[in-house]
Amino acid sequence: MEVLILLVGWFAYASVFIGMIKSYLTVNKIWTRKHDRNVAESISVYAALLGLVSALPFFIKYLLIDQDYASALQTGIGLAVGTFFLLVGIGFWTKQKTANVTFWQRFIKAIKKENNEATDLIKALVKPKHAERISKIFTQLVLIDGRIDDKERELLNSFHKIWNLTIDFDELANSSKELSFIELRDSVADYVAYNPPYEQVSEVKGLLETIANIDNNVSDEESFILQEIYGIFDDYLNGDEELPRYEVLIAPQNTDQEDMLEHLLPTFTKVTDKGGVSYRIGEYYSLEFAQMMCKKYRSMNIFTAIEQA
Repeated sequence: MEVLILLVGWFAYASVFIGMIKSYLTVNKIWTRKHDRNVAESISVYAALLGLVSALPFFIKYLLIDQDYASALQTGIGLAVGTFFLLVGIGFWTKQKTANVTFWQRFIKAIKKENNEATDLIKALVKPKHAERISKIFTQLVLIDGRIDDKERELLNSFHKIWNLTIDFDELANSSKELSFIELRDSVADYVAYNPPYEQVSEVKGLLETIANIDNNVSDEESFILQEIYGIFDDYLNGDEELPRYEVLIAPQNTDQEDMLEHLLPTFTKVTDKGGVSYRIGEYYSLEFAQMMCKKYRSMNIFTAIEQA
C-alpha cells in the first residue's frame, strides 16, 4: 500500500509537470500576439475573471488547509495562466490612442466593450431549434428579481426580433418570486429533456451568465437560481456523477395528510422505506433550492426532509 501511495504521488507531480508544459504551450501561442488588438478582443474578460475567482478558493484550500502541494501547484499554474489571459483581454499590452492609460481604465473599457457585444452570440444562434423554450428561460431569468432595466429589455427584444418571437412581460411578471424559481427550473429541465445539441446547451448556459451580468449587478435571486440550473446544464453536458444532489422527501404523519398528498401529488413517486411512507418531491443540485422546496411543504405542516443522494 505504501508503494501504491508513493506511485500515486509521483504520478500526481508528473501530471503537474505535464500541466506546466500544456500551460506554457498555451501561453506561448498567445505571447507573441498579445499586442494584437484583435487577439485581445477575442478573450472574454468576464470568463477570465470567473476562472480566477473560482480557482482562488481551491488554491488556498490545497495550500493552507489540505497541504496538498501538487494540487496547489497545479491550481496556482491555472491562476497564473488565467491572470495572463485577463491582462491580454483588457489590452494590457496593446497600444492606446491616449498615452498613460491606467490598468483600471483598460479594464473598464474592456468590460464596456464586452457588454456591447453581449448579443453577438445570440445573433450567431439564428433561430435555433427549441428557440421558444430558450426564450422562455431567458425571459424568466430577467424577471426573477421582480424588475427589468433598460439593458435587459433591450437584450431580450434584440433576440426576440431576430428569432421572430413575441414576448409578454406582463403575464410572466404576475408570478410570485418563489413560483418563478420553480417555473424557471422546470423550464430548464423541460428544455434539456428534449435532448438539444450539446454545443447549443453550452451557449445557452453562457448567455444566461451574460443576461445576469448585463446590468452589472447579479441579484441575490439570479445567483440563487443560477446555482441550481447550472447543475442541470452540467449534468446534461458532462453526466458528472460527482455533482451534489439533494433529494427532497415529504412524509405524511396521519391518514388525513396522506389523503391530501395523494390528491395534491398524484404523479409524484411514493416511497415505502425505513418503516414509513414518503413522497419523493425531486432531486436538486443546490442545497439552498432544496431547502426552499422543503419550506414550501413545511408551511403546510407536513414533515419534510433532505437526503444527499
